[in-house]
This record gives sequence, structure tokens and C-alpha cells, in this order.
Amino acid sequence: NEKENKNNRSSRRPVRNFSPRTFEEKRCLEIAQYLEEPDMSFILYALKNYGLTRIENAYEKLKQAPAGTIQKKGAYFNSLLTIANESG
Repeated sequence: NEKENKNNRSSRRPVRNFSPRTFEEKRCLEIAQYLEEPDMSFILYALKNYGLTRIENAYEKLKQAPAGTIQKKGAYFNSLLTIANESG
């Protein structure tokens, strides 16, 4: 388990230190900051697997939710990506 934790730590990409190389990575950084994510790994994985359009759509839906109704923005964002994946 300790070895697994070390592996996870080595692949982390802290939001505060992330330097985007493309427009897509820049948008992902902005969204990660809005979500208050400490790490870029999840959103970069989503970019690779879903593309920026789906990420942008989930982000817009998230922003439309009434203020104070979402406790964990990152988890809700992830569920929006998953729902979009299921509906095609």
C-alpha cells in the first residue's frame, strides 16, 4: 500500500504549479481552479478521454446550478462528465 501511495504521489500534477502548453490545457487549468481541485491529473485524464467540448459542457452545467446547492464541485463535475458519456 505504501508503494502504491508513492506511485500516486509521483504522478500528481499540482494545480498551483501546472504550466499549460496548449489552449485546451489552459482551459482545463481554469476549470480545475474553479472546481478547487488540488491536482490536474483528473481533468487532464478527462481531456484525453472525453475532449474539451465535453469538459466545457459539464463546466457550463455546473455553473448553472443554484449557488450553495453543490457541496463538492469536483464530484458533481465528474458525474456530469459520466452522464454525458452515457448519453453519447
